[in-house]
Amino acid sequence: MNKEIDSGESNFLSKLFSFRGVMNRTEYLIYGIVFPIILISLGIYLASSMPEGKTFLIFVFLGAIAQLATTVKRARDRNENIAVLIIALFAFSPIVILYLLFAPSKELEEGKNKKSRVLLYVLLGLSLITIIGLVLAKLMSNSNENVREKLVCVKMKSISSNLKIFKLDMARYPSTEEGFQPLLTNSYLSRSPLDSWGHDLKYINKGDDIELISYGQDGYESNDDILFSQCQ
Repeated sequence: MNKEIDSGESNFLSKLFSFRGVMNRTEYLIYGIVFPIILISLGIYLASSMPEGKTFLIFVFLGAIAQLATTVKRARDRNENIAVLIIALFAFSPIVILYLLFAPSKELEEGKNKKSRVLLYVLLGLSLITIIGLVLAKLMSNSNENVREKLVCVKMKSISSNLKIFKLDMARYPSTEEGFQPLLTNSYLSRSPLDSWGHDLKYINKGDDIELISYGQDGYESNDDILFSQCQ
């Protein structure tokens, strides 16, 4: 008899230190902290070297805040409360430090500070590399995710067919509590079904119908879940 695989995603430590957890937190670090810091740094320099720099700095600062807010919302949608906490506690600290270190001064306003020019070139290079890297990573990720979503829908359709055969033979669907175990026990399935990301599929008995759910890439219940009823 096959045993159901316990992914352990409900455990806090496994969420925190799992590969997916590390990747999610890296994403939050880049989008929620590194990128806003680069934006603010550029804004501070340009504010010191342009006549309209003060106004420009305000818009850049608002853009950084919007970036932070978007990242926090994404983390909350994924139920990543630890990521929300980290972003909220540490995101603005480096920004304040950068402002204190590189705030506009008389030398900067006169354009005579060579170090500030070096800083500008470094930040421009980092910004360009970061933007290009993020765009390429996003394009590749979206392409792979689309393929995986289609594959998980195909797999759900196959499992749904097995469930219908089970119902014809047993005059009922397995209960939600039973899950896929009756299908495994009676050889309707050879092993516990996983989605395209290696997570256990969730099964729900809705009486006359059933629902299959994949939690997607992050493996946590969120707004990004893939429902079999939406795969049609």
